[in-house]
Amino acid sequence: MRSFAVALVAVALLGACGPFEARPTTPPASSSPAAATEPAASPTATFPATAAATAIPTASAAPCVNSYPGASPVWGPETRLRDLQWSLDSVTDFYGVEPESRWSVRFFVPSDATGEVTIAVNAVLEGPAGPIRITRYAVGAPGAQPRPARQPIVLRPCRLDAPAGSPDRGLTILYVYAPPTDSGRYSLSVPGISLPVGAAGARFDVTLTCVRDTQAASASCR
Repeated sequence: MRSFAVALVAVALLGACGPFEARPTTPPASSSPAAATEPAASPTATFPATAAATAIPTASAAPCVNSYPGASPVWGPETRLRDLQWSLDSVTDFYGVEPESRWSVRFFVPSDATGEVTIAVNAVLEGPAGPIRITRYAVGAPGAQPRPARQPIVLRPCRLDAPAGSPDRGLTILYVYAPPTDSGRYSLSVPGISLPVGAAGARFDVTLTCVRDTQAASASCR
């Protein structure tokens, strides 16, 4: 009787719960690297070259030529020898306490010259009425303040590493001062030039047109 009663209880419970059904479970999202979403690539920043990799420009040395910034047009003949070149750059009248004219003569010893050149500080100036008295001389590098010239000028073959105004730069201007210049035909000579071999003399024959303007500090003859 006890076994029969237990069997009835089991049947009753089975009928209340219904038959057992196995349900598949949903697998979790895969965590494998292949299934993972790749993040968007960030843009690559571009930086300018560093100072260490940037070439720094350097100032080139002034060329070793017979010229200079602001050089006046050459007047009269320009003479070019192997060891020396010369030209008349300008003729200017100055109006001050003592009016005067200034004749600017450029001398240049090229880099391939055979040796140094010595120029005597001496000039001869002639005008329409005859010889003209020279009042004083000065010398200086282009663009520099002229200084009184009392000793012979020595120039050596031009070197780029030599400072401006140095005899080794090979370039200088001799300033010849005289009374104010009027229009007419003039001749300026600079004798006594000693070359490495032999001697020479510079001569300029020019016809000038000078306009006097006493209200201005200076005026150039053309």
